[in-house]
Parts: sequence; structure tokens; C-alpha cells
Amino acid sequence: VIAFVEPFIREQTSGAEVCFKARLEITRAVLDSNAGSDGGGELNVSIARGSEEFELDKIILQFKTSTETIVKEETRNLPNAFEERTYTYNSGDSDINEIDINSIQSVAIAPVVKTEKTTKTCDIVAEKNVEKVE
Repeated sequence: VIAFVEPFIREQTSGAEVCFKARLEITRAVLDSNAGSDGGGELNVSIARGSEEFELDKIILQFKTSTETIVKEETRNLPNAFEERTYTYNSGDSDINEIDINSIQSVAIAPVVKTEKTTKTCDIVAEKNVEKVE
């Protein structure tokens, strides 16, 4: 029993510690309803990472409208410590075309971090209302 329980508890503690360190912030969420490759709207989301050391596997983004939430996993060009990355989504993007991009009201993010043996999806660490420009 101890051979199973001890590693299990250590992995759970390690995952919680990693999530505590996984600090990300949405510095900007701007929707330009006239931009984008098809002119149907473009959403720019800037995500900054703090100084803590952790291995970021991906970022889960939640795009929220008044009635729906669409989830997208972002794996490209992830921020390192002290860095900020901007991700651009257009109305024609296959990952979020289930909703009208112009109806997105807020964006939330949750980091997925690598632990010793697996990955851990952390809770939502930041949410920001979308600023709309014309």
C-alpha cells in the first residue's frame, strides 16, 4: 500500500505546487470587428508570464459569449518567463468558428503544466473582458 500511496501523494502535491507557480496574465483582449482575413472580425489576446519556473505544455483559452463558451488549446509560441505573447484569432478560424467572433465578451485562461510524470491542467488563472474597437 505504501509503495502506491506515497508516489501518488507526491505526484498530487507536485501538481498543486506547479499550478501555484503557473502564473499567467491576460494583459490585453481586443476585438476589431472590421479586421481579419475575411473582414469578419479579429480578436487579439496577449498573455504574459511571470518569473516562476515551470514547464508550460499549453494554454487553455475559454472564449465566452452571453450564452456559450468555446474552448481552444493553444500550443504555438508559448511564453517563457518574463515574456508576453499575442495570439490572433479571426472569424474564419476553424477552432472558434462555432460562434460569431464579434459576440465574444470575455476570455479566460488556464495553464497546462508538465509535472514529473504527466501534465496537470490548472484552474483558470486569469479572465479579461474583451475591449471592442471599430
